Amino acid sequence: MARTLLLSLILALGLSACGPSDAQQRRLAEQVTVSEFQYARIPDGTRIVTGTLHNESRERLDNVQLRIAFYDADNRRISSVSVVVQDVAPESNKAFRKPVPTDVDAEGARVQSILVL
Repeated sequence: MARTLLLSLILALGLSACGPSDAQQRRLAEQVTVSEFQYARIPDGTRIVTGTLHNESRERLDNVQLRIAFYDADNRRISSVSVVVQDVAPESNKAFRKPVPTDVDAEGARVQSILVL
């Protein structure tokens, strides 16, 4: 029994060291913004999103997940995907240009949410 308790404690401590807590994630996400966001379809048909991610915190962000929502010509949400921006230095900006894995015929897109992983 003591061995099981010790293993459970080690596992719990190890998992808590893997990433930020929920409260810490929320606090960090409040200090992360996106500007100059654009959605485009390049000549070969690939859809891309570009912009600048601003990390106003004092922490290095290993992974920031942007949830991108896509809209049709009537401004109805038709799809969404996640895009990850990696390795963002503290108190810095990082430009991103990412292909988006979607086939939808969207007229526009915007950042729906930001999650610090």
